[in-house]
Amino acid sequence: MTKKISTLATSYTLFLMLATISGYLDGALSVIVGYLSFLIPVVFALYMSKGENSKKSFLSIEEKNLTLSLPLFAPVILITLVISYLTSRFIFIITGKTNEVNVGNSFVAAVIFSALLPAVLEEILFRYLPLKLISPHSRRAAIILSAVFFSLAHRNLFVIPYALFAGFAFMLIDLAFDSVIPSVLLHFTNNLLSVGVLIFNDNLAFAPIIYSLLIIFSIISAVFILLKKNEYKEKFAYATEKGEGLKIEIGVIIFVVAALCVSVINFV
Repeated sequence: MTKKISTLATSYTLFLMLATISGYLDGALSVIVGYLSFLIPVVFALYMSKGENSKKSFLSIEEKNLTLSLPLFAPVILITLVISYLTSRFIFIITGKTNEVNVGNSFVAAVIFSALLPAVLEEILFRYLPLKLISPHSRRAAIILSAVFFSLAHRNLFVIPYALFAGFAFMLIDLAFDSVIPSVLLHFTNNLLSVGVLIFNDNLAFAPIIYSLLIIFSIISAVFILLKKNEYKEKFAYATEKGEGLKIEIGVIIFVVAALCVSVINFV
């Protein structure tokens, strides 16, 4: 597993470099480098671990597993939004800074470029790769590494706390159901709601309605989960089975330090 962790860390360092470079470019070149920042690390990781990764595809899901995964969406999104709000308030109180997010004025374009594509690309990079490379050796290590890499790769102090929780929850759910499909759908749903709030922020009733619905669906989901608690208990026990011990490679340390440095520079 040591070699796999090293490969994963190198892949995410490549992503960090390319994504950072993309931020300093303009126009079409910025977009091209931005998409390459996802593609190149995935190709690199799969090539370097060719013949050694899991034989499972993780790209399909049984209908029953999909049905069981859906009730988890509302609670995870609600908790993510709460952490995001608390983080933003804390940083604002301490520094007076706010997190400015611009998704444009076109709802359709925002859905495609700020909700759908990020969900697919980020899940392939930060969930699919750990599923293929790390989970056969240690599911717990896959969860930890996915959460840490995913959160720090955002390079934004406002985002890191809730992305850490989301990365942990997304990977746990994927492992429970042996598929990346749940986290892709969950990630897209989360992004879609965020896009809606940002696009329709002038409609004072929109955000309260969304949050109210999330609370209602979370309560309904909690009831369903309690009714099916034995099935969920079995699934999550499987997802967190102990495997090999997690050994932090130098590549992981390099990525963490570099990501934190970029995050602080972006914040300042």
